[in-house]
Amino acid sequence: MKRVLLGLTLVVAVALCASAAVVSFEGDRAAKLAAALKGLKFSVSDAVLAAEKETSGKAVGAEIEVEKGKAIVEVLVLKEEDVQGVKTSKLLEVEVDGESNKIIEVERRGR
Repeated sequence: MKRVLLGLTLVVAVALCASAAVVSFEGDRAAKLAAALKGLKFSVSDAVLAAEKETSGKAVGAEIEVEKGKAIVEVLVLKEEDVQGVKTSKLLEVEVDGESNKIIEVERRGR
């Protein structure tokens, strides 16, 4: 019986330590995001417009990421093309600098 109680106590202690670590990680992540967002000089809407203009496509999603302490807006753009009379679509990921609203990178997602 003592062995079972000791085992349960250890399981609870490990679970509490793990949950505290997760809360600490999430708090740290939130603090980094908040600091990066202070440097955001353009809205997500501005970044979407820049991405659509760059690719001649339509935005289907966007999110803010933090890379090297800077806010980067990642915009997913769907672009339709006519290749030899056949319409095809491709999904592009466009990274837009949150401070300058300039395109950092455009890459194709999937095949």
